[in-house]
Amino acid sequence: ANIRVRGNGFPEPPPPSEGKLRDSLGLGDEPLVLYVGRLASGKGVELLLAAAERLPGAHVAFVGPDDGHGTAALVDRASASGAAAGRIHRLGPSDRPLELYAEADVFVLPSAGESFGMVAAEAAAAGTPVVVTDRCGVAEPLAEAALVVPYDGDAITAAIERLLADPELRARVGAAGRAAAARLSWD
Repeated sequence: ANIRVRGNGFPEPPPPSEGKLRDSLGLGDEPLVLYVGRLASGKGVELLLAAAERLPGAHVAFVGPDDGHGTAALVDRASASGAAAGRIHRLGPSDRPLELYAEADVFVLPSAGESFGMVAAEAAAAGTPVVVTDRCGVAEPLAEAALVVPYDGDAITAAIERLLADPELRARVGAAGRAAAARLSWD
């Protein structure tokens, strides 16, 4: 009776974006899909790279450290050649990732498994529409505030396409993410 279980809290909304990420990539109004996290095996990076090839006009930015699994090399090769060359951007780790979320049109956590997935919670708090696999712990608290999909390249691609094609859906999912973050905040 004296024990209460409390899941991970969601962060406070990040400060307003200054557009530095978009400016540094020279994107203007072009669609931006964002991934933040380790470039490591099991994170679904290869699924997001495959999605980028099927999303003409969309840019995909990978922000995070190279975990030494060869995944960063995949991102580098895709950025230099292939169907998405010039639209794949590897930025390395950021000391201010919270400021990046609001610049993206869609945030994707395509992981094969996460105990939680704080980056998706951060993106939701920023009001960025989130696509997350059902193998991430954050999928449950974001069930009504994100597009939760199977760990499958086609499903991830379709969810990103759907959000990029529908500004009203992006706005609804973003607002639902902010509401979920407020409801589940540490406070």
